[in-house]
Amino acid sequence: MMSKNMQGSSGQRRSNAYAWGLIALALCILIVPRFLDQYTLHIFIMVLVYGALALSWDILGRTGQLSLAHAGLFGLGCYVFAVLTTRVGVPELLSIVLSGVVCAIVAAGLGAITLRLRATYFVIATLAFAEVMKTLALRLDKVTGGAIGIGVPMLFGGNRIALAYMAGLILMLVVLTSVYIQRSRHHFAFSAIRTKGDLASVFGVGVVKNKIAAFMVSAAFAGMVGAFYMGYISYTVPEEAFNMSISVSALVMSIFGGLGSTAGPLMGAAILKVIEEYLRVTVRYGYMIVYGAILVAVILFMPYGLVGVAKKWLSSRREASQNGSAE
Repeated sequence: MMSKNMQGSSGQRRSNAYAWGLIALALCILIVPRFLDQYTLHIFIMVLVYGALALSWDILGRTGQLSLAHAGLFGLGCYVFAVLTTRVGVPELLSIVLSGVVCAIVAAGLGAITLRLRATYFVIATLAFAEVMKTLALRLDKVTGGAIGIGVPMLFGGNRIALAYMAGLILMLVVLTSVYIQRSRHHFAFSAIRTKGDLASVFGVGVVKNKIAAFMVSAAFAGMVGAFYMGYISYTVPEEAFNMSISVSALVMSIFGGLGSTAGPLMGAAILKVIEEYLRVTVRYGYMIVYGAILVAVILFMPYGLVGVAKKWLSSRREASQNGSAE
């Protein structure tokens, strides 16, 4: 009975933490943009963009899949948005949603082929996908503009406060989806697939089905982020839209913050994006080397990311408190 009460109390505390965290994030998105200058507001928007990207990558990462497809999906979202708005005349907000839908459908097809592959082979396949997408964007010049690129009118006429709210809305959708997955049976299925993939299928877990579902959700948000980014910068070329640094950033931010959590990728995106901008302005030349050295040090000495460090600290505080009470 006592064990059940403790579990219930722990679950209630976790629910309260999620609720307060969501409220704090929503208030931050609503209030902070109104007090920032244009340059700082741009950084804030980029933090929201990369926060959504990192967390969407982490949703697939929870099944144990190391994907480099985000560059391809982000770029695909950019180009679907551009084509729908400029060539077809679809409203901008609907185009963002449809970009996510297209990316989810593409991920379903790609996942059906590649998610049966193991480890390195899956990584190579997703890397090849991003390169194929870039090649198609270059070759289909009558639709995409080819190497010259493609432009669109800026979302909301370039109003950065409205743009920050739009980026925040997409981020909140990713966060809510992540929290739902963590608090549903999907969490246990993803964990079983990640830790004991072969045994999971024996116990009735649909391994490939769950991986494809996670890939589709991850891809849909990556596509929506790409679509928003296209409306934000208003012009892109294949080399920028499908740049592999997008996949690497999403991966590294998740690892830095803490894999398998909602807060981890968000903290990783916020801290690393600010550090990157600071180094770019102050160091100028070779700042990426310094940035890389920081990342290597963090991964070596904090293998479970910032969330792991926080949990360890809280655990030690709790043990110290219990020992003090016992005395």
